[in-house]
Amino acid sequence: MAEELILLSRGDADSAQRIFVAFAERTGLAAEPVTGGVSYRLEGPDHRIKIVEVLTDIDPDWPRHVALGQPYADGTDA
Repeated sequence: MAEELILLSRGDADSAQRIFVAFAERTGLAAEPVTGGVSYRLEGPDHRIKIVEVLTDIDPDWPRHVALGQPYADGTDA
């Protein structure tokens, strides 16, 4: 299971930022800035978070503003 969740901004940056903040507040996860978005470290019971459900509850149109990212999708190690 993934140890990190990355949310990337797409479209309107203000809407994406609003979603990033709301996601952190609702899940209790700390957001760390990454290029183009934020990263949330998933540990222990954090793996049980229903990510898509939380995002949809925050904003049903979240896919217009936020994309799910992959750690190191550019092929780097860190």
